[in-house]
Amino acid sequence: ITHVVTTGSNALTIADGVKAGQVKYVIMKTDGGDGTLTGANMIGTSVVFADAGVTASLIWTKSKWYVLCTQYGGAVYSA
Repeated sequence: ITHVVTTGSNALTIADGVKAGQVKYVIMKTDGGDGTLTGANMIGTSVVFADAGVTASLIWTKSKWYVLCTQYGGAVYSA
């Protein structure tokens, strides 16, 4: 689980996973501005966290992160 605390418009990155089936939960804990999550091996271009409480769930498939879902209406996934 990763808790996001932003202090303005922040760029967030996700490193590659270590094992197929690894699940990553990202939760915006403190909203000081939008946090935009990207990764070299993430399917889609980004997930934007705009409000505290927004979450995204991702799964690693040996070579790519896939977004399973976003919750609370503030995370915007761009394919």
